[in-house]
Amino acid sequence: MTQPIDPVGSDPELVEYMALQRREYGTYVATSRIYAGNALAYDVGHPVPISNVVKHGYWLNGQVALVDGAEHAPEVATPKRVNSATVRKEEV
Repeated sequence: MTQPIDPVGSDPELVEYMALQRREYGTYVATSRIYAGNALAYDVGHPVPISNVVKHGYWLNGQVALVDGAEHAPEVATPKRVNSATVRKEEV
């Protein structure tokens, strides 16, 4: 059986890596469906990594919002704040 990683007392490199991953995936959420070509990349309310927000400019047309309590990445223009719990899925 697998066990969750307990960062307390873990290798400092692992703790730092986990913090970076939380920041990467815990900063922005999709406010609309985002496609990569014909494939759905992110659905409404799903986390969007900072690297993709920067690379594809998702903030330019409001496709992502900043999660409450998160600070925007310095390389990204300040997007609107949203509570990720209140983002509703679009009607299909």
